[in-house]
Amino acid sequence: LKTSPTLALVAKAKELAALGHPVISLTVGEPDWATFPVAAQAGKEAIDKGITKYTAAHGTVELRKAIAQRCSADLKVEFNANEVTVASGAKFIVFAALQMLCDPGDEVIISAPYWVSYPTMIELADAKPVIVECDQRTQFKLLAEDLKKAITAR
Repeated sequence: LKTSPTLALVAKAKELAALGHPVISLTVGEPDWATFPVAAQAGKEAIDKGITKYTAAHGTVELRKAIAQRCSADLKVEFNANEVTVASGAKFIVFAALQMLCDPGDEVIISAPYWVSYPTMIELADAKPVIVECDQRTQFKLLAEDLKKAITAR
């Protein structure tokens, strides 16, 4: 495995801060505020009720139903709990999807700028990352013609 560029930057930011440099770290996607009180209270109540065991790998039925209802209302498309999977974060979901969908030698198109973990995740699926630059010329959007140029049989 390659070293995580994100974690390398986190370490560098901490090192510079420890040396007294003013650092604004835009590395990891962690909030810089405390856990919302309602979430903290719900966690405490779950512990007090003994809700501390493993759940279904794709999330509890109650949570998946709530997500399906919310997405149905927000997106105006009907979803049910069987169409919802819950995970600990986007990184794992993207990694798992790549593992399931990619065959050795497949190419996966990534629009740049991109999350630095994507190429390594694709390589771990025995596939090849294909980077399509999206810069000021395209207002950082992937244009259809640039996407078409990147598409191959793989």
